[in-house]
Amino acid sequence: MPNIHDTIALFLHANNDKLEDRTAVQKMVYFYAQLSSDAEIPKYDHHFYGPFSQGVAEALDDMSEFSFIDEDVVSRYYETYTYKLTEKGKEYAEKAKKNNPEDYKLISKIV
Repeated sequence: MPNIHDTIALFLHANNDKLEDRTAVQKMVYFYAQLSSDAEIPKYDHHFYGPFSQGVAEALDDMSEFSFIDEDVVSRYYETYTYKLTEKGKEYAEKAKKNNPEDYKLISKIV
């Protein structure tokens, strides 16, 4: 059963090591939590742009702080975030995939 950090790494890995937009990450993890019976996902609340979990937001920050992902912020009319696995993050994602093959299959379908 993957924890939230594993889950985020698996989503990135399933999408060629990259995800765009914080809101999309929040929604994908939410859908996964709805479809998985054993996911360790933080609590979600209703928000303007759909389901939001402070725990998912904090996990993204943690993974960036500890160099598992790179966070790129682009400012045009509003800020857009792109997340990419670092080499360290790719190794972490591979281990998570090996330890959670069924979850990875489900995540691959969601992406």
